This record gives sequence, C-alpha cells and structure tokens, in this order.
Amino acid sequence: IIMGGVKRDLTRSLTTKCLAFVRELKEHMEVMVSSLKGNQVWLAKTQVVPLDHRLGLQYGVLGANIRASGINLDFRKRVKPYFYGEVDFEVPLGVAGTIYDRSLVRMEEIMQSIRIISQVLDHIPEGSFLAQDVEEMKLNNAITSLSIPRHRAMVEGPEGLLMLEIYFRKQSEYKTMADLRIDRMRFLSGSYMAAQCFPHVLEERTHESALQALYSFNINFLEVDR
Repeated sequence: IIMGGVKRDLTRSLTTKCLAFVRELKEHMEVMVSSLKGNQVWLAKTQVVPLDHRLGLQYGVLGANIRASGINLDFRKRVKPYFYGEVDFEVPLGVAGTIYDRSLVRMEEIMQSIRIISQVLDHIPEGSFLAQDVEEMKLNNAITSLSIPRHRAMVEGPEGLLMLEIYFRKQSEYKTMADLRIDRMRFLSGSYMAAQCFPHVLEERTHESALQALYSFNINFLEVDR
C-alpha cells in the first residue's frame, strides 16, 4: 500500500488462490466450532468470568469483548467507512460475556471476515490501481482549515475501534502532503480499555479461570503501551 493506491495490481491467479484459501479456512473453522460446541469439558470450563455489559460500557470496552456481552457495537455497521456499506456481513453477539461467549464471538468474526473477503475478491473493480499525480493531491480530506491542523482516522480492528489522530504543525501555506509536518500522534485502542476493566472482572476468581479469561480478552499489550 502506498499513497494513492497500491504498487502492483492483483493478478487473476492470486485472486483465485485467495478464494481457494478462504474456502478451505471456512471448512476448518466449521469443523473446529462444531467440535468445541460438542465438548462437554470445554463447555463446563468456559461458562465463567462474565463481563457485565454495564461494567464494560462504563470502562469503554470495545470490539468482541463488549459484543460478547450482548452489546451490538460495531464501527463498520454504524459508520460504514470505506467499502463496508457495500458488503453483506453480520455482527456476532454473545449473551452473558463469559469466556464461552467471547470465544464463540471471535470464531464467528473469523467466519464473517471470510465472508467479507470473498465478496471483495468477487467484485474487484476494473481500472487503475494507483491514482495519477499523487504529489499534487490536495489535502481537503486531511485538513479543512489551518485553524484545525488535525486528521483523525478510525477503523474496526481485532480489538474494536482503533483510532489514530495526527496533529500537524501550522504552516503559512500548504498545497500538498509534502508541505505538512507531523507534530504528534495519538492512538485509541480497544486493548487499553479492556486492560483497565480486566482487574474488576477477575475479582474473587481462581488462578485457572483468570488465565483463561486473559486469553479470551485477547489484550494486545503492545497497543496498551502506545
């Protein structure tokens, strides 16, 4: 990915290979989910450590962790950025926010990602894959005026809404990207919210269930550190 598009166009053979891979992955996921749902030991061990939806909302928990508690919150459905308004997919929801709910929601999200990828690969438009005159691109979408030298980008990531804010230094005049200088950046990550909430979820829990809950929350501590 480069400014204005991508370096190379997709070949027909690569598209075919990608479609074959996602079909195979879907088959493996269906087998795994079916096996887990029929495993009584796994079911008994995962009906623990619930995240109450009120506590999750209080701490701003995002992504699969809050959806596993029954809250239908997905940036792709609410705002429909990029191409998400043109593809058909569902938002998996849990009930009680237990390890079981979080695990199944994440596995179902893999299935929905496969569904999205398949639709995108089937409908790749014809035409140029790189915008012309990239160096002369105006910054109308990045900065509306010099009084607000900031750009915000958001996307639904693996741990929920991932937001990046870039603050630019004020310049006397700007016409292209080369005229801007970045002053600082700020990240908002779902992992940060989950990490704040996690100690409250673990109150009076056993060591074993705490480890299982940590895996099910899937906190990316590299995101937290940012």
